[in-house]
Amino acid sequence: MLTNEEKAEQERVLCSGSGYEAYELAVRLGQRADLEKLLDHVCARSIDEAVDGQLAVDFARNVAGADVAGIQQFLLDIADENSLCAFVSEVEDVDLAAIEAGVIEKGLARVACHIAKSVPGANITALQDLVLRSSDPLAIFDFSRNVEGASKEGATQALASIHPVKLAKARKAIFETGGVPLPSKSFVFNDFDAFKAALMEFDLMLLRGACGTDIGGDTPIHYFNTTGDAYDAANTWLEHGSVICVPNENVIGLSWTWPIAVSAEAGELHHIESGKYEGVLGDAKFPAESLQLAISLTAVCEAGKADWIMEMQGEDSGVRFRGPGM
Repeated sequence: MLTNEEKAEQERVLCSGSGYEAYELAVRLGQRADLEKLLDHVCARSIDEAVDGQLAVDFARNVAGADVAGIQQFLLDIADENSLCAFVSEVEDVDLAAIEAGVIEKGLARVACHIAKSVPGANITALQDLVLRSSDPLAIFDFSRNVEGASKEGATQALASIHPVKLAKARKAIFETGGVPLPSKSFVFNDFDAFKAALMEFDLMLLRGACGTDIGGDTPIHYFNTTGDAYDAANTWLEHGSVICVPNENVIGLSWTWPIAVSAEAGELHHIESGKYEGVLGDAKFPAESLQLAISLTAVCEAGKADWIMEMQGEDSGVRFRGPGM
């Protein structure tokens, strides 16, 4: 039973209080409170104030006797991916079959990916089917990379059907967050080594999807923070003809004493002047597979081709031979 003061406080909260006040009161009073009305208030305020469903997740997690099934349905109704991921991870007694069905019905690919990675007994096949149909490059890549038994071939085919601009945005997100930015888990790594492997794997998946082959083979892609760093590496430890990628500057190139950019932008690397590519390539003797990989990489990364590449391939660049010459 509630005291008169507690009854008055509950009435005030339900009449004009915030969602957090309703949550805090439910935590404090427990099952003596009218939990159904307090939960309804929390959910209504979440919608009225256009905030996410995290408070409802906290209600399910911290209030004894909370209507977990009702909260689950509320989160599915508002399709809040962040809160659904938190709900699955933090709340006991989740109805896995019901939440999987709801996630699939709503097309929430990143939540499907999160469930497949973190919940024992998840229906991997059904969740993967949703993810591959989602056209969400980050979810597709994350699922293929981090879910045991996932189809990498299926992921490659799915990525190949997505618009290049969307892929470029996804690639930028991987570069900026150090991996795959799942809901509420995104943060920036200062250590460049923390995400080079993820970025290279994503790039190779894009290349193989775009070219329909296992392009690149064992040829590595070397990632650098700046073209200055890449230039120094090319003149010290980087093997001749290695593929260089500098996401910060949107530059793709090849290692040499005078490292050459194959992308539209060169940064600190060199572009080949008009009419001179045959002589320069004859001197550089780049491995054919490295040159092919670097040129293909400009396409999937939306970096654009250098004018000398378009000249070599018989294409019209429109703008002639910008950047440092050779």
